[in-house]
Amino acid sequence: MGEELSLKAAQLRISKKDVSTQQESYVSLISTFNLPSFTTLMAYTPDGSCWIQYDGCNDVRLTDMTGNPIDSLTCDEKITGMDFQNEGDLFICVGNQIKHAKMPNGDLKTFVYTKYLKPRDLCVSSFGDVYVTFEDKPDYNLMSDNERIVIKYSAQGREKARSRYDQQGNYLFVRPSRIMVDSSGEAVYVINYTDQCRSHVVVLNSVDLTLRLRYLGNGEVVFAEQTLASKTMIRNATKVTSSQITMTYTPTMKYAVTDIGLDAYDNILLCEFYSRSVQLLTSDFVPMLTILPTQLHAPLLIAVSTSVLWVGFKDGSVAVYTVHCALEPETVVTHL
Repeated sequence: MGEELSLKAAQLRISKKDVSTQQESYVSLISTFNLPSFTTLMAYTPDGSCWIQYDGCNDVRLTDMTGNPIDSLTCDEKITGMDFQNEGDLFICVGNQIKHAKMPNGDLKTFVYTKYLKPRDLCVSSFGDVYVTFEDKPDYNLMSDNERIVIKYSAQGREKARSRYDQQGNYLFVRPSRIMVDSSGEAVYVINYTDQCRSHVVVLNSVDLTLRLRYLGNGEVVFAEQTLASKTMIRNATKVTSSQITMTYTPTMKYAVTDIGLDAYDNILLCEFYSRSVQLLTSDFVPMLTILPTQLHAPLLIAVSTSVLWVGFKDGSVAVYTVHCALEPETVVTHL
């Protein structure tokens, strides 16, 4: 599969001049506004507005493109994750629960009570399935009895699948955070933080949450059947035999995906912290172009629809762009 992607990239390569032209035609700025602190959550709505939360604030606010509030949802505890449904409702992670918020009146109903697991983020597929990232402790000290997992629920709140290990028995996640499902409902994208400074993308099959691939950054893809070059042993919380020793991926380069989005063709948009850029890749993680090259402040969050792109930056500013055209997969661009 890796060779096929390389061949595809080679066949579709275009000149640097064309890269610049594509970049300029992909987005143009509509507006900018400032928040009291950096954004911690964003979820777009079909009418072009966006649900936003910033650091230090418990509620989430529906905001227009100029930053003016339209509506809000307030909880006693901090909302750590959310997704918007086309019917106008919100699913949110709060405390040890997943809740369903009926908008615009804001009535909250418990969807799932998660006991000792803390939900970090969620997404809802077009089929009504809900995918949630969980951790049992908010730290990077992964031990053998820790639970850092992804769970898939039906629209009625019944668990359908969960993901914890890869096909070799290695731990998939240290701290799974942001999560996204594609429009076809086939692939689930999870941002996995391995420490405070590094993260990568884990892609799962949506049906059973088995591993498809890992995107480690800078064009490096490791498929499920391939062996990871860099791993570390998980410390055992209880005495186990050598046959029970497990491993997890440990990155060697400084690379941090802070958020992920999908355009109309399920091409991938990544916010990358150290390059301070927003990058566009195919659904197979073949690089296309950098739509927002090195910014003054690192982009932390994105919310993308077919025509509008919202970007939240580390300094608390939010920029809204018009998406002029979604690049079809056959027009993929790779940098020479």
